[in-house]
Amino acid sequence: MISLDTIVNAFHAALGPITWHDCLEIMFFTILIYYFTRWLCKDTQKNLVYYFYGYCALTFVTHYIHLHLMSLSLFILAPAMICIFIILHQHTLQRNFVSLQEIHPPNSANHWIEELIRTSLHTMNKQKNLIWIIERTHHLETALEAACLFYADLKKDLIDLLLEPQHTDEDVLLWINQTGKLIANNVHWKVDAADWISPTATQLPTWQQQALLISSKTDTIIIRSCAKTRLFTLITQEKKIENLTAHHATTLLTKLIMQHTQSIEGFNHAQHQHYTPQQRHPEN
Repeated sequence: MISLDTIVNAFHAALGPITWHDCLEIMFFTILIYYFTRWLCKDTQKNLVYYFYGYCALTFVTHYIHLHLMSLSLFILAPAMICIFIILHQHTLQRNFVSLQEIHPPNSANHWIEELIRTSLHTMNKQKNLIWIIERTHHLETALEAACLFYADLKKDLIDLLLEPQHTDEDVLLWINQTGKLIANNVHWKVDAADWISPTATQLPTWQQQALLISSKTDTIIIRSCAKTRLFTLITQEKKIENLTAHHATTLLTKLIMQHTQSIEGFNHAQHQHYTPQQRHPEN
């Protein structure tokens, strides 16, 4: 019967005397390999730790079956293979990090609407009134006239730059679309609302008459900022909503933009009974 002492003596004979230097080196490489494999285990797509175990096992097997050339090649290439493992693992971790993040795309509608209100409040301090004509699904080339058309992101600094040369007290008309692109500035109406609005509406300012006409034939939204009252007036669907604060204007405008069709309350100036559908929508 083989005793435990016999097994221990056999190990000692095979390995030779083990000193504290050997124990320290074994502990160092054991800890190093342990944390390296734990780091490789963080890869959720390509489990590189199994490839690392396979490479180590192949190196030991070729050594013990005396495949000297293969064993020596694997040993020499070990540092390069470790670098390859690190590079592959780093790239995979980066992809995993990006894919696992809960990415919330910015709400573009809210962003440019807030920029519109912020720009309007800024121009109020300069005693300037802005009229924003927001084009939606119906094009306004036949209703508006501009010297040049350009599609740029709506930014307060851009509006300040465009309005800086102007020293007039008249309202400034700005043409934008529902994605927040500034199409043109200093635009002019090309339509006459005199024969459309009701007699009571003739007392309204000209911009409101034009806005009511455009909103009756298209889904355009018109909003005006008043420097004197620091309030907003919004016109859409032939309806007018006045005395809106900046917060209420932002909320209402966001709701109208996000919802394609929205029924709102307001005073209706249209004379529906005087027009047939063909007259009301000549473009159809």
